[in-house]
Amino acid sequence: ARIIQSHSHLAPHESLELGLQIQLDQGWHTYHEDPGDSGAGPIITVAPETTFVPETSWLFPLPEKIVTGPLTTYGYHNEVVFKRKFQIPLE
Repeated sequence: ARIIQSHSHLAPHESLELGLQIQLDQGWHTYHEDPGDSGAGPIITVAPETTFVPETSWLFPLPEKIVTGPLTTYGYHNEVVFKRKFQIPLE
């Protein structure tokens, strides 16, 4: 996993979009916030508390439908980026 950002130069009161990019090994998946019949959606926390002010909740891209026997879950294979917008406070 790694953090990616929308741009590299910031000024007070600007917004910055951060993404949590997850690369998954072949044969593995992770779940959507609404995982379906099994599994659990990811819980993403930022620690320690940052000086950035969250403007949105974490945004989940449209998931894939994953059918395993009688269970249907929703999630991601290969790669997924969860995004969130933050505001840079006045210093």
